[in-house]
Amino acid sequence: MKSRMSCCNPAVLKRTLFRGLPLWGAYLLCWIVAMPVVILSNGNYEEMVYLKDYVLEAAAGSCHIVNFLYGLAVAFVVSSYLYKSRSANFFGALPLRRETMFLTQFAGGILFAVLPNLVISILTFLAGLYWGGNMGLECAIWFAAQFLGFLFYYGFAMVVAMIVGNQIALPLIYGVLNFTAVVVEAIVRELLDIFVHGAWFRSDYFFDWASPLYYILSSNEGPRVRNNYVEDVFTSSTFYNWDLLLTYAAVGIAFALIAFFIHKYRRMESAGDVIAVRHLKPVFLYGFTAGCGLCIGYFLAGIILQGVRKDNFVPVAICMLVGAFIGYFVGQMMLHRSVRVFRSRYFANYGVVAAILLAILLCVRFDLFGYSRYVPDADEVYGVDIGYTYNETEVSTDPALIQKTIDTHRAMMASVAENGDWGWRTAYITYHMKDGRIVRRSYDLPVSQALSEDAGSPIRMYEALYNDPDYIVIRELRAEYTAADIEYCTIYDHKGAEVYLSKAEAYDFLKTCVEPDLRETTMGIEAYSGRDLQAEHTEIWITVEFASPSVEDDREMAMEYIHLGITEDAHRVLAFAAEKGIKTTK
Repeated sequence: MKSRMSCCNPAVLKRTLFRGLPLWGAYLLCWIVAMPVVILSNGNYEEMVYLKDYVLEAAAGSCHIVNFLYGLAVAFVVSSYLYKSRSANFFGALPLRRETMFLTQFAGGILFAVLPNLVISILTFLAGLYWGGNMGLECAIWFAAQFLGFLFYYGFAMVVAMIVGNQIALPLIYGVLNFTAVVVEAIVRELLDIFVHGAWFRSDYFFDWASPLYYILSSNEGPRVRNNYVEDVFTSSTFYNWDLLLTYAAVGIAFALIAFFIHKYRRMESAGDVIAVRHLKPVFLYGFTAGCGLCIGYFLAGIILQGVRKDNFVPVAICMLVGAFIGYFVGQMMLHRSVRVFRSRYFANYGVVAAILLAILLCVRFDLFGYSRYVPDADEVYGVDIGYTYNETEVSTDPALIQKTIDTHRAMMASVAENGDWGWRTAYITYHMKDGRIVRRSYDLPVSQALSEDAGSPIRMYEALYNDPDYIVIRELRAEYTAADIEYCTIYDHKGAEVYLSKAEAYDFLKTCVEPDLRETTMGIEAYSGRDLQAEHTEIWITVEFASPSVEDDREMAMEYIHLGITEDAHRVLAFAAEKGIKTTK
């Protein structure tokens, strides 16, 4: 019988909707309780602004978390016929083209989301009308956010569903792939931080965008709700950050197209296999091997060695090889659906994998690419930032400070290479390059009485750089500011006496008193080499609040607070305080 040219088969679509009724019915029931029932139970016209906010918060908070699970469940239902030989052969024998079959099942999955969400939106809108408010816009936003989030996770789950041939493999591989990027990067970063001298990575990941659920929950890039106030009265809410939702939805459509072409050429005889696409079996095997080498190896090292350290590289490498061994042969068992995989040719293949893994580890340990030896030249650097914590100072673009930092970095590296880099204080150096790159380094500097007395020790060299007068000023205040940047400035003592300065007075005070004292006295100096470098503190403090107009969404975050304790040798500040009536002696 000739195959029909059609994009949708009504009989198959109807069967899919009825088979999925328990799933999308439960989804509908849960959301009815969470949305219209809650609004009917807790609302009135005066609280309508809060009810609208509730709907928008539900849209922002659930469009990824809920759809991460629901998209998988829908894909599981609509593709389940592929995982048993009997059903796969039955549908394969129908007089329907592969394209028609896939599009029908895929459309059924889309309806699993569209129909319940439409009902929920309408019921929520009617619940708002019951209390006398119009929630049409908020309900439309909720529907759009839920559908866009569903598109991504459903599309991705359908790709996985077409690749695998086993019902158990679908949720396992879907879950693993959703978090692979961030887990692997976290382990790789940890190993690089330990075994590569000077390596330092910020807490934000480079590839967290490839783990969407983690990325959405851990960053501010996902959909959010901003509360709007008029004279501190909550008046409305705004749903924003649509860009990421739209981007992921577009990626979900691309995934759906990939799933379409995989299904078109998928072998129905592969039902029951872990991986149903023959050309992807080596990708799965070696990807699984590498992942097990990292994850199981890191876990074994943590258990057996009580943590990964720089001085136990060989045991860590052995743990990684053991993890890769487990991953390789477990992967072979899954692909062959048999435990009889311990054959000579597979051992030979594993030997090649182990040799490559060991070569990579040795390259990292002995810094084959010169990462730890690299120090940029001054003409390549736009600005520098140093500190004993992340981003402790503002970026300095002063050429003299840039050159001082580079010279200290080179001298410190040579000394650290001789003394080792185990210690109690971590020093950070960040170069902002003219070509847009950021070069970060961190060093654990040894601190002891002997080293504190040695001016050539790494901690003393870094301490001298850290306490450079120009660095002190930008660390304690700012590199650049005007009177308009100052929100307020106060001088006060422990007995409650306090003087508020105008913007002009504060600017003049900071420029003529505070900055010179920071440069010429011990105020602002910090020592980490066991020495006492700072004069005794008085009981006078300065608080300055700078505006940060670059932060738009949070009024508290838009302010930068500076708190300075005054030392006894800060004579300019003390003289100014005395003129204002602040007692400068205890």
